[in-house]
Amino acid sequence: MATNRKQKWDDKRREQFGHVNHLILTFAIAAMAFLCDKLKDKEFQPNLGAKIAFDLALIFLLLSAGLGIWCSHNRLRDLRQTAWIAGYNADDVHGLELLREKTDKIGNWTWSLLRWQICMFFLGLAASAAAFLCLYHEKLL
Repeated sequence: MATNRKQKWDDKRREQFGHVNHLILTFAIAAMAFLCDKLKDKEFQPNLGAKIAFDLALIFLLLSAGLGIWCSHNRLRDLRQTAWIAGYNADDVHGLELLREKTDKIGNWTWSLLRWQICMFFLGLAASAAAFLCLYHEKLL
């Protein structure tokens, strides 16, 4: 009974992991598209502070998107290894342990990538906010 509940929550955790990864990836790409669209605007004349913040925002958002793609790829590697372990010959206990250690490392790395993806996204948002504050502070006050 306890194993069924644990399996249920493990499945839910993996599902939510994917949702968070894809949501942040989508928002990062959308934010980059918004910022790039601003660059095409003829009236867009940022001062030095806004240019620096704007450039940082694009860099952080690009890093977030890259980390999101890398995280998704790493997660697929982890799932592939786990599926392989499920069908592995149980007689080779040493080989099975080595594979489990490998999937544990991949899983930990995947969680680290997700954390970095989220951090870069929020740094990109903060830099975007700073850029627009530098640009439009006179209109806002």
